[in-house]
Amino acid sequence: MSPSSTLTEAERYLRQLELWGLRVPNTRASAAHLAQGLVTLLAASRGAELSTVTLDTTEVVETLRGEWTKQLRAAWGDAVFQVEATAPVRATAVTRTKYGTFSLTPGGGSVVPLGKAREASAIEALEERGREHYAQLTKRGHLTRAEHEALAGVIAADRRLLVSGGDTPTTPGPALVGYDSNYTLATFQAPTALGLLLAAEPRRHRELVQRLGTVLADAGDPHTRLLAHLRLDAPRPGLSSLRLPVPRGARWSGEAERLYDAVDRLLGWSETGAGTCPKAEVLMGLTDLLALYFSTRVLTWAAVPDPRPASTALLVAPRGVVSSDARSVTEAARFTVARAIARLRSPRSDTPRLSEKSNHQPRAAALSLGASAGWFLPRDARGGARRYVSPGDSQLRVLVQSLVSPGEELSWSEFHDRAWKTYGLCLGGERRSDFTQPPHVDSRHVDLAGRLNQERMLMHGLARREADNVVIVDGGGR
Repeated sequence: MSPSSTLTEAERYLRQLELWGLRVPNTRASAAHLAQGLVTLLAASRGAELSTVTLDTTEVVETLRGEWTKQLRAAWGDAVFQVEATAPVRATAVTRTKYGTFSLTPGGGSVVPLGKAREASAIEALEERGREHYAQLTKRGHLTRAEHEALAGVIAADRRLLVSGGDTPTTPGPALVGYDSNYTLATFQAPTALGLLLAAEPRRHRELVQRLGTVLADAGDPHTRLLAHLRLDAPRPGLSSLRLPVPRGARWSGEAERLYDAVDRLLGWSETGAGTCPKAEVLMGLTDLLALYFSTRVLTWAAVPDPRPASTALLVAPRGVVSSDARSVTEAARFTVARAIARLRSPRSDTPRLSEKSNHQPRAAALSLGASAGWFLPRDARGGARRYVSPGDSQLRVLVQSLVSPGEELSWSEFHDRAWKTYGLCLGGERRSDFTQPPHVDSRHVDLAGRLNQERMLMHGLARREADNVVIVDGGGR
């Protein structure tokens, strides 16, 4: 019997927070929920007196959860906590459900499932609310199918909004964020992220939050202007005070500094001429960064955190490259994730469990979160498919720009070292023998991964090759 099996559920949650900075009541929390929590807290923190509290007892954990909900209900009202509050947004953003077409055009033929009363009721109610909303905004009293699809392409740019449930988009801002008590803040991902930033640099954290708040409140942003025109915008007042959690344990001091530096670099790119982008991209980039951070914290966990053994690294495989070398690297990358999972399953790992069910384990939550944000393939692992790290195009840019400041230039060795220390990733090509994991990951795999990842970054303009064939990573700043 493992030591963790004697812990109560509350004690397991506390231990999870201590090790990884997240709480795992279930494994269905996705990047969309992380974004939902971030925007909720950023909206609440405007003008608030911010402070941190160490998660050192189970009572503190439960008190904080209840405190956030009470504060938000008092400031924003109960309506915000109901699905109906986001019905016009959902109706605008969804053009298809898993059953077929969803339409706001009279006679548009929304497909309603037979024999599934709950799902049918949700679709019909959303259709009715959506039509009511646009009947008040348009002279003809409804949206055409083309208009509906055009608006959905902007408002749900990441395609993470569903008819019902906790899935909210990472795109717009406070107006489009609902609240789900099981996902939004209960997993502690968003609160812990902001708490770590505050713990690392108390003064600069406030400046960083202000920078994020400025981006999200920008009334001149094209996305914001569209939402205001469609009457989908609803700014909310900030709280007077807000306590943010910091996990207990000495390891979190270094983690807080690394996370702060990564977020600060990424925001720096959004504020430069080379990387200026609208709030939607800033929020999605921050969400993707935090999803990578928390998922790799779990999968590369080690009893001795600093420095972690290089043998726990997750090998990064290139996406969209078709070759025998790429297939070889992909198989090696799969093995590094499988080995990480096996390490966490081991009774000797002293990792706390929520239950003995495999889909209720932190490792499953980490894989689900990372895949939902575009870091792992396949996105859907049903059928037993083995996942591996392979960032999408936008995620690759987030990775590079969270490790390289605007105007900074790193050698491949320096860049590789930062990726390893910050996220536990091996991009290959450096210290081949250190990052091998026999018998399935040898020096050849590490070398191939380095060459393929360099080529992909060169192709996306995130690095350049000098005349002497040396690769310099500059994040696209030149």
